[in-house]
Amino acid sequence: MKSQKSGQAFSPLHVAIAYDLLTGRDISHTMIHEEDTFGEGKNLMGLFDRAKKENNDAQVLLERHERKELGDTDFLKAFRGVVLYYTTPVGDHKDGGMRLFAIPGPDKTGYMPLFLSEDDMRKYYDQAGRENYLIMKASFLPIIETAAQANSGNATVKLGLMIDPMKYKVTLDVPMIEPVIRLLHEGQC
Repeated sequence: MKSQKSGQAFSPLHVAIAYDLLTGRDISHTMIHEEDTFGEGKNLMGLFDRAKKENNDAQVLLERHERKELGDTDFLKAFRGVVLYYTTPVGDHKDGGMRLFAIPGPDKTGYMPLFLSEDDMRKYYDQAGRENYLIMKASFLPIIETAAQANSGNATVKLGLMIDPMKYKVTLDVPMIEPVIRLLHEGQC
């Protein structure tokens, strides 16, 4: 029997608040990124079409990066606005205990998994034995910025990011988070 709570994907605001609460920060200064707001006249089928297209675009970028057709810098710039799914790194295990669901990384760090779809996320956490988690979504850049905020505090484990841990395993190590944020903000108004 599954007890996942997966009825809704959450906005970047929810993500930022969850991280701030997890790290014990004051949520009154949480940065809000509302890039996924849909205006009047958008029907549900249009949302599904958009999600499917975004997923396909992300897969193409990941495949091109894997084949070395895209270097790291070009990949990161192209991937900047891709919508990904994730959850908080700490949660319930099916054995009843709380766990850190991060993928082990170098030098006592870990990677927070990011997924191209809710379905991929559910499969991954089913295999890991995770229960009762929120499915959140945001563009890649706000996720990186949120990870930087969480790592700047007194977190016992600093987290990098891993895109699609079941297939592509593209990683962003902890020391690279700040330089990547600067890179992705270059040329913006």
